[in-house]
Amino acid sequence: MLFIKCDDSPFDVPEEKFEIKIAENCTGINNVLFHTGEPLNLIQSPPLDEISGMAASINNPGYYWVHNDSGSPPNLFLLDSNGNLVATYRVTSGNRDWEDIACVKNPFDGKSYIYIGDIGDNNAIRANIKIIEIEEPKIQNFDTSIITDLQHKRNIFFKYPDGAKDAESLLIDPISMDLFVISKREGFSRVFSSKYPFIDDFNELEHIATLPFNTATGADISSDGKEILVRNYIRVYYWQRNGREHLKYTFQQNPQCLPLISEPKGESICFAYNNSGYYTVSEVQGYERLNVTMNYYKRK
Repeated sequence: MLFIKCDDSPFDVPEEKFEIKIAENCTGINNVLFHTGEPLNLIQSPPLDEISGMAASINNPGYYWVHNDSGSPPNLFLLDSNGNLVATYRVTSGNRDWEDIACVKNPFDGKSYIYIGDIGDNNAIRANIKIIEIEEPKIQNFDTSIITDLQHKRNIFFKYPDGAKDAESLLIDPISMDLFVISKREGFSRVFSSKYPFIDDFNELEHIATLPFNTATGADISSDGKEILVRNYIRVYYWQRNGREHLKYTFQQNPQCLPLISEPKGESICFAYNNSGYYTVSEVQGYERLNVTMNYYKRK
């Protein structure tokens, strides 16, 4: 296991002092599957200062949902594939600490849903975490001058089996619709899961896997459910799923490390809408905007 101190790393992680652990088999980068990465447009829209989660839209192919971190209004932003803002929505559920987002087509009812992970908890004091479920809108007119209200369908609450913890990574399996949350501030990031369908009362999370690294800041699963990405500040980890196996078995495999462009404080990652590659983006707040771009890694 390798350790890197955040304050000695070229990746600046302000106000956080810990050692980043890297999976032993990921000291090198696998460039076989994806290209090394291409910086796209700068993130210049003022509202987008703390992008913490990113997901490919299903009802609006080629566009991407993003949101800001805690302390921001409960807004969802839609970007084009170059990182330009095209629409803003105000969600009718508060933002205590939104950290990640998933967009998935439910195979049981055929509808597309957005799931926002209100799962951040820096001080590990929350009695439960909240996932906001929204039926994904189909955008008819792009207008950046207005903010449109977006009614959430329901708030779904979850409890860890062993007390509160900070998390920034959310997955919804498009095959089973099971939910997965990955912890951040533990010795090693741990994966917790809850089976679909979710009840209106508190849903219990089960610890199903421990990853060979820590500080997970974002995650995504491909639209066909076959590939998984989990990132931290300095690595992108990748797994290939064996058929329709439960992800607890997938996470038992050693991950591969994929390319990652240096980012000031990278927290977001998602597959392209057509699985042609993946995107990463960093928070902007506290950095010169010239240093923060939306980055694309094309599949070979």
